Amino acid sequence: MRKYALFACLALFALVGLAAAGPPKTDKDIPIFPGAKVDAEKNDGEAPSKVEDSAAAYQDALASAKDQRDTDSMQAFEETIKAAYSNYYSDASPEEAVAWYLKKFGDVESEAQDASSLDIGESTPVAVVDPQAYDETKVFTRYQYQIDGPATYHDGALYKKILQGRAKSPYGWISQLNFSWTYREAAFDYATISITIADQGFSSEKGKESYKQRTGIRLEAVTVRLHSPMEMLAVKCGPDGWLALDRMLKKLSSPDAMSLRRIIGKLNDADASALASLVLEPLTERNILVAPPPNTMLDFDNLLRAWKPGTSIAIVPLIAIDTPEALVKYYEAKTGKKAQSDGKGSMIFVLKGASLQTAEQAVMILPSAPGAKSAMVMVMKSRPGKP
Repeated sequence: MRKYALFACLALFALVGLAAAGPPKTDKDIPIFPGAKVDAEKNDGEAPSKVEDSAAAYQDALASAKDQRDTDSMQAFEETIKAAYSNYYSDASPEEAVAWYLKKFGDVESEAQDASSLDIGESTPVAVVDPQAYDETKVFTRYQYQIDGPATYHDGALYKKILQGRAKSPYGWISQLNFSWTYREAAFDYATISITIADQGFSSEKGKESYKQRTGIRLEAVTVRLHSPMEMLAVKCGPDGWLALDRMLKKLSSPDAMSLRRIIGKLNDADASALASLVLEPLTERNILVAPPPNTMLDFDNLLRAWKPGTSIAIVPLIAIDTPEALVKYYEAKTGKKAQSDGKGSMIFVLKGASLQTAEQAVMILPSAPGAKSAMVMVMKSRPGKP
């Protein structure tokens, strides 16, 4: 009995196919149409050259970006870091291949989801289909055209005879059709896994068109790395800083993000790296002088206004979920110092310097609205370098 149960399970797995394995993550995960043969002529050297050409183009873009003073006019760059292609051909019609893959995949959709919403290691669950069907009103007519040779008359009667002899797919008679998935390999690395089915049967020689049924099937897995404009200024921000700055930009409104790009472009290397580290790393006494109270975060909206080139003091604005009174007690305990009033409601801890007016390092607690459950804390410290 167990033997038959095992055979039943194996048969079920075979029927489920791709659905059981989940969306493909490489071209090796894509099933090959039965009877398809390797098209060796199309498989030579294409993938390595694509990666090499893309890497060279990225280096050119990066060299150009280093001369920019801001990133407003720069575009994100997509660098191809991996590519794999497998080409096959079949004597079946394109419509037969499409029908087989549709049955294999089940549900498909016509619009791709936003790949940035995928978690790392996650794929779009359903294939996106992009069909290109023959336009009957055009291909069934006779007209003249010329491509690198003598003029040729398009044989509408031949196309009509051949296509009407093939069963239509849900998308019509197929000239070319693409199935694709997106797989997020890493934070900024996205792989597109795809199958392209193309009608290769029609040909033209010596001004005359002919047909011999042949369908091309191409499997692709191409991974691109998205380089943001902020990364293009990596020389300013250090190896990891641009990642943090890019994340920070996404938290800001469009006008604020644009202002921040201008600021980063004008900062020197030390300042840009310090700002990047401030965003990237946890808040500690190393980057904000005093370990922050619980439930404290960077005030992104005010950070870009406070961190400006041309000044010797950097201001780091924080939002603390507590009352000003409780915060004063916290900083008194942490610093061993007493708060001084500026006469306008703010309480200041001078950490370095003789007075409020000459302070080089200080923590300021700003008054909050009556009944508010949060307060602003401003940390003032020396800049890491001069612009």
